[in-house]
Amino acid sequence: LEKINFGNINTSLVNNMENLFHRCSKFLSIDVSKFDTSSVTSLDSTFRHCESLTSIDVSNFNTQNVVNMFDVFGYCYNLITANLSNFNTLKATSLQGLFYQCKKLKYIDLRSFYTSNVVNFFAMFFLDESLIYINLKNFKMANTCNMDNILDKTSSNLKICINNIGTKNLLKSKYPEKIFDCSDICFKDNIKIDLKENICVEDCNKREYKYEYDNYCIEICPNTTYVSNNNEYLCLDKSKEDNYYFDENKKVYKECYNTCKKCNKKGNVTNNNCI
Repeated sequence: LEKINFGNINTSLVNNMENLFHRCSKFLSIDVSKFDTSSVTSLDSTFRHCESLTSIDVSNFNTQNVVNMFDVFGYCYNLITANLSNFNTLKATSLQGLFYQCKKLKYIDLRSFYTSNVVNFFAMFFLDESLIYINLKNFKMANTCNMDNILDKTSSNLKICINNIGTKNLLKSKYPEKIFDCSDICFKDNIKIDLKENICVEDCNKREYKYEYDNYCIEICPNTTYVSNNNEYLCLDKSKEDNYYFDENKKVYKECYNTCKKCNKKGNVTNNNCI
């Protein structure tokens, strides 16, 4: 299976999404933007072994009731970006192997993670050898937690942001070679990440050849997105495709005028073909 369209699927009563896409190893992208996960208590191995995925956006997931997050993205060997910006981990007790062997993942922003109830962090970032930055701003770990192998086989140049002094000291004692410092530009709000040059910038538009998607500067927009007309360097999710039309002149998809509730995809820059 290489791709799947869920249409208007209603998942509001689903409480278990364990192994949902496990070993969908040829998936290049998965659109789960319409998933209602408000009743879900377990996401164990949801995307495990999705080995061809290069990016995943689960920022729409409501995880307020999720207890288990074992290996959610484990063995996603080619994953480069992951958007978990709205994840709520207040009820989570296990984050074991969350990004286990995501060998190409470069940046992880987990500042939304509050981990006061988590007791198991085992191998959470194990063998994420391309990692440059991890934002763990609100992480909190007790010395009784299982944090074995949490950062094993990651780069010695890895920079980690943690505010909690106790947690920082726990990890520093275990990984003295890592850099624990929140002052880097990459940990500031609204910073964009240039994935090709591995640097953080304030504006993708000022970078040559760059598009912006989920706060990343990239060379081309993913095939799951269109290009915005308000900002011709901004990639927008196709999940809102009724709000776009194709500009024949510039050969890009653009947003409908605000007065359109819906527009024809063959519209043009002059009339926008409102429906």
